[in-house]
Amino acid sequence: METRSRVLFVRAGLPEPALNVEIHDPDGGWLATSDLVWREGRVVGEYQGAHHFGDYGRGDDDIARRRLIEGSGWLFVDFTKGDYYARPRRLALLRRLAGHLDCALDPAGLAAIEDSLELPGPPVRPCGA
Repeated sequence: METRSRVLFVRAGLPEPALNVEIHDPDGGWLATSDLVWREGRVVGEYQGAHHFGDYGRGDDDIARRRLIEGSGWLFVDFTKGDYYARPRRLALLRRLAGHLDCALDPAGLAAIEDSLELPGPPVRPCGA
């Protein structure tokens, strides 16, 4: 779902995020490794799969990680498969990220995405390219 979401974000006109990037505090200390990172905008995107909801320890770790990241001045946006598949949630997520990244969504890309359950068209680029 991280890959599907990344492709969705790029198709909608958002800048391509870096993947599985370490986030550090101002002194260089490691805070977390995050799924999707837009360094220039200081925005972290985290996909929350089913395994994030199954046990207290994992949930506690997720909350602590989010607090550390936000406490270092980053914006934290989490999302689930419902944010990908449910049209209103998909559009809200794209608009929220565009606002955080201070960029406009691509009207043609957004129009193609609005009514689609799956991503339209071929991959953004071949794997390994």
